[in-house]
Amino acid sequence: MEIVQFPIAFICGFFSFISPCILAMGIPYLTYITGVEIETLRSSTTSRMRFRNIFMAICFVSGFSTIFTFIGFNISFISRLLTNYSQLVRIASGIIVIVMGLHIIGAHIPWLAREVRLFNFNFSRSGPLIAYFIGIAFATSWTPCISPMLGIVLSLAVNVESAFTGTMLLLTYSLGLGIPFILSAICMSSFMEATKHIKRLHAWFEPTIGTSLIIMGIVFISGI
Repeated sequence: MEIVQFPIAFICGFFSFISPCILAMGIPYLTYITGVEIETLRSSTTSRMRFRNIFMAICFVSGFSTIFTFIGFNISFISRLLTNYSQLVRIASGIIVIVMGLHIIGAHIPWLAREVRLFNFNFSRSGPLIAYFIGIAFATSWTPCISPMLGIVLSLAVNVESAFTGTMLLLTYSLGLGIPFILSAICMSSFMEATKHIKRLHAWFEPTIGTSLIIMGIVFISGI
């Protein structure tokens, strides 16, 4: 079962990236962490400039990966302390996933529609360390777009056998979310073109993902 969970975690990370608001923020984030304009990113042909953009993107991804894996370890560790209540934890996880699915398909759930930032960094220049902290700020922001996919991976992490597995699940989620960011930095022009095609799929994206989450939540509750 745990082997299947890793592809699910990676797919959830990728779906977080192509969700409407994260996809729309992809280019602004890249310009912010690299400190250059969009046209400069698109025309970055020198090896030095391209390497710098990729390195900055990796630092950004490392920032949010640090937070997500830390959360994965802690939530899995805590769940191990609740072994005697594993069935209750599993049912609660299923309910959370179902609520996430209902939210995606259009149910009005106010606390999921709110945006919360634990840290609000405001940098006037770019650099590797700054890109890393921007990644941390990104990970500590509860947004309507990222929360459903992250929520389902956290629900998986609660029900694994060890804290290490939970940590690796959140790392896998981070890779699913982070690799597209890095690929975008490698070739901005292709990313902007791909974004146009992905946006056309958003009409069925939310109903499909929402329905899938509801089904998965029911599976969690039933213990299948």
